[in-house]
Amino acid sequence: IPAGVRAAILDRIGSVGRRGQTLLEAAAVLGPAFPVADLLDLTDPADLDGALDAVGASGLLREADDVYSFDHALTQQTLYAEMSATRRRDLHLAAAAGLEPFRAAEIGWHLVRGGDPRRALPHLSRAGERAQALCANEEAQRHYREALEIAERVGDAEATATALERLGDTLVTVADYGEGVALLERAAGAREDTVGLALIEARIGEAHFRRGTSTQGAQRMRDRLAVLDRPDLDPDERNAVASLYGALARLCFARLEYERCCDAARRVAELATDEALLASAAMIDGTALIWLDEPDRGLATLERSVAAAERSGALGTLSTALLSLHRLVLLRGEFDRGSRAAARGAVAAERLGDPQLMAMHSTNLGLQHFYSGDWSAAEERLGPGADPLREARLSIFAFTP
Repeated sequence: IPAGVRAAILDRIGSVGRRGQTLLEAAAVLGPAFPVADLLDLTDPADLDGALDAVGASGLLREADDVYSFDHALTQQTLYAEMSATRRRDLHLAAAAGLEPFRAAEIGWHLVRGGDPRRALPHLSRAGERAQALCANEEAQRHYREALEIAERVGDAEATATALERLGDTLVTVADYGEGVALLERAAGAREDTVGLALIEARIGEAHFRRGTSTQGAQRMRDRLAVLDRPDLDPDERNAVASLYGALARLCFARLEYERCCDAARRVAELATDEALLASAAMIDGTALIWLDEPDRGLATLERSVAAAERSGALGTLSTALLSLHRLVLLRGEFDRGSRAAARGAVAAERLGDPQLMAMHSTNLGLQHFYSGDWSAAEERLGPGADPLREARLSIFAFTP
């Protein structure tokens, strides 16, 4: 901040009196803008007497719709910089203590800046989970990356493994397979329990399927299953191992091993009780049945998958099942039914934030327009749909007719 600007701001701050300055310091810790209630919770009621009026009259802090905001970002930055480190730390910790649990990202932010990063870890992790559940993948990545940096710095092995897993999972969702797989492999190396290890390995298998390295992925899944699939699995372990078989089924499909694909999918059905897993198994089984020249069984199985995926909220499975279903009904000439399936699948892919699935639904609609003779509409869909697939280059989707 330029010296002249800083001096002018400090003069204005000095005009509000000691209580007003105390109030402004608390406000500066909360950021450029914040709910009125947060400031009231952070301030001693004795300091509010006359202070709010003085600060309001100065124009340094403004209120609108129950939100306070500074007149300029430099005002907030100057106040923050002028405070002692001890004062800043105490205010950050007090702010964290006063926030409701659902504001996990803000709690974590205050704890980190209050000098208590270890306590911030679970809040940052919950903030990432919340963002990921809302398909806000960039926000989720920011929270997980901060959690990973802190966990490694403070030497928390469990929190490090969790952050690696969740960040890797988010990156795979947005088709960043290189970093995503590398992080997941690090997370797998830190896990010894069957459930945790199997779930991470299944996600690694999914990434190999998506980026086209099916031979490498299938061998990895078989190696893990040789160790993890035991007769004495408890219910949670059965679902986790079922996830591994689901990944293997997809990889076999990519290798054109349709019988093996169906065998692995049916092993999922034998092991799993989780509806999302059962939906995924039906999606893979139904798609393979189409390629085994059993379209009627394939269609019925895909319809079961769609219903189960909708009930369980499994957006990736729902979108992929609708992709296969659209392709099948398109070949049968059922264009209206195909359009409905494509529209539903595209919405699910967009909610998930999956660029490859969105592109595949676009190209499927382009093919449908092409078959129906609407070449202008086909060109509009096929051009934008093909670009993300060309960029991915090695994705199995690039080889799907």
